[in-house]
Amino acid sequence: MKKINSRKKRLKRLRFISGILGIGILSIIIIRIGSVRAGTSDSNLLKNRKEGIYAVTNLNGDRHLYYLNMYTMNGIPSYCIELGVDITNDIYNSSTDYSISGLSYAKAQYVQAISYFGYKYKGHDDYRYYMASQELIWEYLSGVSVEWTNVEDFNGARINIDSYKNDIINLINSYNNNISFNFDSKNIVPGKEYIVEDKNGVLSNYYVKNVYGMEVSIDDNNLVYKVNDKNIDKVSFRLKWKDYYNYSSKFYISGNSQKLVSSGNFINKVYDASFDVIHTNLDIQVVDMDTNKNTPQGEASLEGAMYEIYKDDVKIKDFSTDKDGHALVEDLDSGEYIIKHIKASQGYLVNKDEVKVTIKEGNNSVILKERVISNNIVIYKYYDDNVVESNIKFSIYNKNNNLYKEAITNNDGYVSFLLPYGTYTIKQDNSTLGYYKVDDFDIVVDKVIDKDVRYDLNDKRILYNVIVNTRDINSLEKILLDGFKYKIFDKDSNKYLECDGIDTFSTDKNGEVSISSCIGYGNYALEEVDVPYGYVLNKNIYEFSINNDSDNNLVEIDFYNKVIMGRLNVHVDKERFVTYDNGYKYNKESYKGKEVRVYAKEDIIFHSKKLYNALEQVDSGITDDNGNVVFDNLYLGEYCATIDDNLDNCIDINTDKNDIDIVDGKINLISSLYKGEVILNNMDSNNNGIDGSVIELYKEDNLINTSSTNEDGIIKIKDLVNGNYCFRQKSVPYGYIFNEDKVCFEIDNNKVSVNLINNIETKKSIIVPNTFSDVKANIKLIIMVLLIVMGVVIYKKK
Repeated sequence: MKKINSRKKRLKRLRFISGILGIGILSIIIIRIGSVRAGTSDSNLLKNRKEGIYAVTNLNGDRHLYYLNMYTMNGIPSYCIELGVDITNDIYNSSTDYSISGLSYAKAQYVQAISYFGYKYKGHDDYRYYMASQELIWEYLSGVSVEWTNVEDFNGARINIDSYKNDIINLINSYNNNISFNFDSKNIVPGKEYIVEDKNGVLSNYYVKNVYGMEVSIDDNNLVYKVNDKNIDKVSFRLKWKDYYNYSSKFYISGNSQKLVSSGNFINKVYDASFDVIHTNLDIQVVDMDTNKNTPQGEASLEGAMYEIYKDDVKIKDFSTDKDGHALVEDLDSGEYIIKHIKASQGYLVNKDEVKVTIKEGNNSVILKERVISNNIVIYKYYDDNVVESNIKFSIYNKNNNLYKEAITNNDGYVSFLLPYGTYTIKQDNSTLGYYKVDDFDIVVDKVIDKDVRYDLNDKRILYNVIVNTRDINSLEKILLDGFKYKIFDKDSNKYLECDGIDTFSTDKNGEVSISSCIGYGNYALEEVDVPYGYVLNKNIYEFSINNDSDNNLVEIDFYNKVIMGRLNVHVDKERFVTYDNGYKYNKESYKGKEVRVYAKEDIIFHSKKLYNALEQVDSGITDDNGNVVFDNLYLGEYCATIDDNLDNCIDINTDKNDIDIVDGKINLISSLYKGEVILNNMDSNNNGIDGSVIELYKEDNLINTSSTNEDGIIKIKDLVNGNYCFRQKSVPYGYIFNEDKVCFEIDNNKVSVNLINNIETKKSIIVPNTFSDVKANIKLIIMVLLIVMGVVIYKKK
């Protein structure tokens, strides 16, 4: 594609001069046609200019217009890959080796993908697909934005080809997506047809290339495959991307002339898959009916269970289980079978239920169940006159003295559990504090007993008194407040203690809790569950035990609490004015060494005691290197931080929680610069605003802003730090004389208005030469135009 200069010829010509020009231009065309061909390479470049369509771009800081030339190389659509480089030859060398283009492999692949799915691809006969392809290649390789217009003007209305570009990009994305099958299994059963969908939706772009031992076909986005040979163990297939063209994509070079790429095939994508062919077996697993596991219960065993397998009332085979309860029956035909249990393994019962199983080609499996011989054991635990004793744990050991299970009595003093086939020893592990344990005893389970096997066990209990004192963690003195609430967890019975129906115990005004005559021997945990406002809930558990070492039936406990304190984190920034090329900004930086004062916003009162009056200074500090200062040990309440006696920056350091030690508050302060605003009025000599004038703003010879005037000729710039500034005009719209004057002003916490005047200039013309020819043609055009002009001048003189 060739460049068009931005100005048009506007001089009127007489009719005879137009005739001379026409003859001259025709001569140039004839000369060009006879002189373009050169070289001995294998590819011929032809262009088809699409009149009235131009590419618009900004290259190396200059704006350019390019004709839409639709190139073909040996009749194949081709695209320029060097934005701004002229085409000086029409005979080219071609190669499928991307390296002649100077592009990396990744870039060459992407350019070839655009060419492949671009103009003349399936359904892409519209010339706008050529425009879209050329634009995508240019923008991808050069990083420069390219647009299109149907007016020979940089500012002409743009042609929207987004849908064509998106179509190409979507096809490239589809190409980049690989086939994705979600095979249920990489095993395949002979005679069964399988259908699997490509999750990425690209299967229709492939065809079946190679197949071994199976039938494979593609149905839209589904892969259909099947194996018929039962004697084969492994099968496979290959899918390959469909080539759209009957020729390959190439790159073209010719000296210093523009490099090109053509559409064509370049894709070599394949998908390979293989499967294992499975054969017909029946895998049997015998499990315990209660646990559904192949681990036997108690002293029983799953080994030696015997079964028979029937088909059509005819016994086919019998089998027995190994130590894992497993058996494998091989070489069965497909069909319906019945399995019968004829002998139980040790400690189990014969399962009289027949099991039906449908066997299909391939591996089949079935689970069979045996029920273990077991007895239901019931223990009733009580004390005194038949008062039930709950949460008493019993441990059951097998004949090898290994723990088999544990059981705990419920609220009614009962616990029941099944014991499978075997011999066991029952041991009582705990007793409610003050109660004795029963002696160990044995239980033998070797036959089915239809009713419960029951054991009644009896003990007695001792009771104690408990006093809890709530103290301050720092002073160790009693906190003379009510409202500290506690619970006591009975670790042995695994529940919270209740006395007379109450399970939460609160301090009186002396900070004391007294619990009398309802706690016996055992292991306990004292938990604090609530505190008065402003105190930290102590989540520590105070564990204690009551046993034979406890004296005088009394246990006294000290429990400690502390006050929730506030912490105020203050950060101070100062504002700094920063200029940079064609801009300015305000940075914030940490303010080191700044004094910060903290005040009480309201009266600070803690449990009826006034600590600070409203607006009383509480503390002060100096910021560190990072502009931070921290104020600790503040009682809960509202506080204000200030660096300039402004008490607007306040925070309520409070909480409705009681499980935190410190409540953090944060205040950010800033020391701001003083600023103002300027309004520039750019007017012509008739006091009319000039739209589109480009104005630069300087501060101390530093360019900090470049703006264009609006339709009223106004530029407003806000938020300028106090100081001296100057405006300079960078450019003015056509028809006005450039103003070289510098307009200076001062900002001092104010709004400033300044004027800049441009005089109206006389009309002038813009010449737009046609550069849409190669270098040789441009030289010839210049010579011919000069000859024509000389002829016109001589004619006028005569």
